[in-house]
Amino acid sequence: MKQKALPPAKLTRLMRELEQVSIEAAEYLDRFGTFGLLGELSIDFALDKENRLWIIEANGQPQKKIITKLDDEDSTIKIYKTPLEYGYYLFQNSLNHIEQMEKWVRTRPTQRIDLLFSSL
Repeated sequence: MKQKALPPAKLTRLMRELEQVSIEAAEYLDRFGTFGLLGELSIDFALDKENRLWIIEANGQPQKKIITKLDDEDSTIKIYKTPLEYGYYLFQNSLNHIEQMEKWVRTRPTQRIDLLFSSL
């Protein structure tokens, strides 16, 4: 049985729902998952006959072959560039955290722990 195309308004709503569910799933897995920060994630979805969205599975190391076969250079660049940008973001935040800790330690002379930071 051939599925009818969704009307534009329903398609727009569904795309927003897909994006929101994807973000919530990624945040949940980053916070409560056993794998740490994922950096990249793919989520497989399905629609039932009533156009309800279902998550089939989430993959922490998604296959990129499907996207590269689309012959869309912008998407191909994005799927390889985005995890690197996320790693850089995490690195920058870790440096900021170290600087904040060093400043906090310097303002408390009785609680100096310079040896901790000299090993970094």
